[in-house]
Amino acid sequence: MSIAFILFLYRYQQTIPKIKFYGPTNFQPIIQKTVDFAAPAHGSAAHKGSVYYVLLIVTDGAITDMAKTTDAIVAASHLPISIIIIGVGDADFSSMEALDGDGPHGIRNSRGERASRDIVQFVPYNQFRGNQACHPVCLSPSLLLLCVFLLVHFLVVMGSVFLLRPASACCPP
Repeated sequence: MSIAFILFLYRYQQTIPKIKFYGPTNFQPIIQKTVDFAAPAHGSAAHKGSVYYVLLIVTDGAITDMAKTTDAIVAASHLPISIIIIGVGDADFSSMEALDGDGPHGIRNSRGERASRDIVQFVPYNQFRGNQACHPVCLSPSLLLLCVFLLVHFLVVMGSVFLLRPASACCPP
């Protein structure tokens, strides 16, 4: 695990008791901002397949713009974007799990259109906090592995061809 992540966890644990969370919790604006970055890169022949965005959202509760958020997620599902939502605290995160789209029908927008792929992953932080088998130090490598999985999934779904070569084939000894 990286020193930066350990420092992040330390600062988080020191700071969180001093913060008062409040609503509304709207995800659509930040998802749209990420789309604004990803869309031009995805449309450019020079950058196609070479740029991928991961939006990390840390939240403490239910979102207040669910319909707009699902519309934004479905619209973004063809772009090189993944969204990882980390839920902190003891709130009801059922709306986050609904955005995760892991069910048999995925996620649908307000017009009933289905996302072209699952771009949202929800991670409850409490699953890592206070759990001996899954300690917070596991969170960083778990998220990194999740990012790799999401990138490869995007490339496969979008029909991109990529070759995995052994390091010896591309790097001199």
